[in-house]
Amino acid sequence: MGAVMTDAAIAGVTLDERINTLFRAWRRQGEPEQTNDEVAAALTAAGTTLTGGDLADLRAGIVSDADPAVLSAIARHFRTPAEYLTGDDILETHEQLLLLERMAQLKVRSILLRGERTAADRRALIETLKPQSASGNQ
Repeated sequence: MGAVMTDAAIAGVTLDERINTLFRAWRRQGEPEQTNDEVAAALTAAGTTLTGGDLADLRAGIVSDADPAVLSAIARHFRTPAEYLTGDDILETHEQLLLLERMAQLKVRSILLRGERTAADRRALIETLKPQSASGNQ
């Protein structure tokens, strides 16, 4: 019997990619991403000590075994379930963040979906909203 594949392994999404996705997805429209120092200062003010350099190391993949309490605080700062950074069952949240990021890039302010939302719907929206190359092919 083979090893059980987790969402993170299936999606190939590393911790540094997840953290960087949070920075890209959760920013105010028309403004740049928060800096490492800004996020670290906010976390420290909320009771979790972290430096901008520590956060930069996490984002660069230099550190991949951070304290779960620090990862939970980062997730909380970005209004995301802690499981996204501390666990392996991340595919649904990751797809939602990618959709949010792409919608922000396109300056979409709201979207209304009819009926029950499914993971296939999110994937189809993400695929539809992907940038097209100049020739129309991806």
